[in-house]
Amino acid sequence: AKDRSLASIKRGEVIRWLDTLNKSNSTKSTYLSCLKAIFLYAQDRELINDQIRNPFQNIDLGKSDAVHYKFMEDDMLREIIGRMALNKHPHDGLISNLARSTGVRQGELFSSKLETRKGIVCLNVLDAKTPAGVRLVPIPDRLVEAVTEAHPLWVMKGKGSDFSKRFGKAKRSVVDDRALAFHSLRVTFITWAGNTKDRWTEQHVAWLVGHEEGKGDAMTGQLYFKGYNLQLMKQIVESVEPFKPEDGGATWENKGLPATGSIGKVLIDPNDEETVFVAAMGPLFRNDNNRGVYRTQDGGITWDQVLFIDDETGAIDMAIHPSNGDILY
Repeated sequence: AKDRSLASIKRGEVIRWLDTLNKSNSTKSTYLSCLKAIFLYAQDRELINDQIRNPFQNIDLGKSDAVHYKFMEDDMLREIIGRMALNKHPHDGLISNLARSTGVRQGELFSSKLETRKGIVCLNVLDAKTPAGVRLVPIPDRLVEAVTEAHPLWVMKGKGSDFSKRFGKAKRSVVDDRALAFHSLRVTFITWAGNTKDRWTEQHVAWLVGHEEGKGDAMTGQLYFKGYNLQLMKQIVESVEPFKPEDGGATWENKGLPATGSIGKVLIDPNDEETVFVAAMGPLFRNDNNRGVYRTQDGGITWDQVLFIDDETGAIDMAIHPSNGDILY
C-alpha cells in the first residue's frame, strides 16, 4: 500500500477497508478509535483542514460480536498445559494454574510485583485497565513457594506476549472455540468462588478480581485496597477448588501433611485416584504424634490419621490390594 495523506482518505474507503479485515468488531472499533484520534491530532495542529469530516468517526460496525468467555473445565486446562513445551518453558503450567487459582488477568500476571502484606504473599497489580483493578491478590499457600521462585523470571520484558502465543496455540490444538481462552480461567475462578460452601458475596469476589465496584460501599473497597480486608481475600482464594496439574512433575502443589517430617511411601488407590495413603515416619530425631498412616479421600484437601501406634512408631512401607483399596498391608 502507498502512503496517503490523511486529508485524501474518504469515509467509503475506510468502510471497504474494514470489510476486508478478518477481525472482530471490537478490534475494528479499537482501530477506528486510534485513527480518529490521529486525524483529530492533525486537525488541532492545523496540519490538515479542520473543516474536513473525520472519515474514521461514526461508522456503524453492526451488532457487537464481543466474546462471552466460557467456564473451562480442569480436564481441558490439563490437556492444554500438556501440549505446551514445558521442557522449554517450565513456568507455563504454573502461570496457568495461578490464573485459574486467583482470577488474575494474563496482562496482570506479567506486570505484577510480589509483595508480602501482613504475612500474606500477594501479587501487587499496579498496571490495570481500571482503578478497581489496582489491587493486592493473595497467592494460595500451595503455590507460594513455586510462584516466589518463578515470578521474577516470567515478568521479564516480552515474556507475556510469548506466553500468550504458546497458550493460544496449545488451546487451538485442543478446542476451536473463541469463547474458551486464557481469559476463561478468570471466569472459572469467579464461578468457583461464587459457589463455595462459604457463599462469598458478589462484591467480595468483585474486589478480589478487580471488577468495577458498582455494588457495595466504595469506602469499604478503598479499605480493602489499603490492605485491611486482605485476610478475607485470602480466605476466598483458599476456599476455591484447587487445580491439580498433570504435567509430568513440571509443577507441584503442596497437598498437606506439613508436620509429618519424613514420608516413606505414597500409594494411590487403583480404583479411586482421589484416595491416597501416606506412610509417615514423622520427625526423625524427636518423639512426635505426626506418625503412622494417613489417608485422603478427596485428593489431598483433607487428611485422616488412620493408623497411629505411639509417638515413637512411624510407618515406612505399605502395599495395597490391586483390586480392593480397602485392604492395605
